[in-house]
Amino acid sequence: MDRRRFLVLLLGIAALALAGRATWIMVETRHQQSGTFANAGSARRSADELYYEGLAQRLADGDGFKTPPLLGDPDDENADHPPLTVLFLAPVAFVTDGSSLAMRFAIACTGVATVVLSGLLGRAVAGERVGLVAAALAAVYPALWANDTLVMSEALASATTAAVLLATYLLWRTPGVPTALLLGAAAGVAMLSRSEVALLLPLVVVPMAWLGGRRRGRHGLTLALVSTAAAAGMVAPWVLFNMARFERPVLLSHGDGAVLAGANCDRTYHGHLIGAWDGFCITLERQVEPSVDAEENRRSAFRYIEDHWRRVPEVVGVRVARIWGFWRPAQLAEDDEAEGKPAWTTVGIIGSGWVLLALAVPATMWCRRHRVPVLPLLAPLALVTVVAAVFYGQLRFRAPAEPALVVLGAVALGAVLPEWLSARRTATPAVATRVRRSDPAPTPH
Repeated sequence: MDRRRFLVLLLGIAALALAGRATWIMVETRHQQSGTFANAGSARRSADELYYEGLAQRLADGDGFKTPPLLGDPDDENADHPPLTVLFLAPVAFVTDGSSLAMRFAIACTGVATVVLSGLLGRAVAGERVGLVAAALAAVYPALWANDTLVMSEALASATTAAVLLATYLLWRTPGVPTALLLGAAAGVAMLSRSEVALLLPLVVVPMAWLGGRRRGRHGLTLALVSTAAAAGMVAPWVLFNMARFERPVLLSHGDGAVLAGANCDRTYHGHLIGAWDGFCITLERQVEPSVDAEENRRSAFRYIEDHWRRVPEVVGVRVARIWGFWRPAQLAEDDEAEGKPAWTTVGIIGSGWVLLALAVPATMWCRRHRVPVLPLLAPLALVTVVAAVFYGQLRFRAPAEPALVVLGAVALGAVLPEWLSARRTATPAVATRVRRSDPAPTPH
């Protein structure tokens, strides 16, 4: 397949993906009511959606990064989450006067970008056929399109992680300072979508830059340092901004304090909510300044972990089982429904995720056999597993791993399966010939 035909088909898949996401917004998610936490059925909205919409509007109004309405003191500086989603939505809020529907369509466009990037990533791994299969899977995969229609950070985390992985394979094939800079910049942007994506730096960026450089006779350490410096340069303005406005050190966000406190308490170490998160565990009253709250919440969580360390292995195991859909799927569906996803979509997310995990095994073997680097595709899966083990397990936290999972599934369907079928077709006549030659001579009558 030539490049032009591949791009035409890829854009056709992207157009269908946009149409599907737009339809879902108009049929389902646009009915979510602004400013409410718990309306009936799928009309519920999460605090995170209110956060991103509210902060985008405040930024569009010129108020800066101050706490959004309904979520705390409006005079407080805020960095509950990294800024990329808010920066992306602020121009939309400015032009549309804070239209929730417009913001949903903007997020859906980032989901379509994930479809395109998944196709390009699949092509970089195993050719045009795998690229088109990856794009088609990304277009219909429930774990992607369900996030792409909510005003949250998961869609941007998936898109930016896919960009990092694509830049990794580009550096592997053409190592040099320009591609190292591109990889580092992509990693820095991804870190501004969700804090945990920073783990891509030690898991993927540094080792692949070093190995890619050494593979082509370049100085691998130099390329690794260039990529790291580029990533640091992308996040430095936000980090310096936070250091200047908060009393305690804040890097990408201070939201980890409340997350740790809500995930390490009696209610989440025992019983129905084991391995989950519960806001009722956060009993600390609001202090003068948010970074002080975050620090106190961290200390409270660490004290609880120290006092209940015998429970930690079991809790960590349940957290990991939760993020991959193996622990109480009905409860996971309830959690997703509280964030605006109908329960049946959670069934699709869990089931299709299990299928892709199974397909990842032969895909990994194929990559190793054909000497294609598989570390960039496996590292995001390790990333989300580690994050779940440290914090808690929820399906949407898999967002950075979903493009890699889709591409692994595409390798299995678009490369492993055709090779297996071709081998069977080739082997069948040979077997028949051997059988005929071994037949005994006919007995004369």
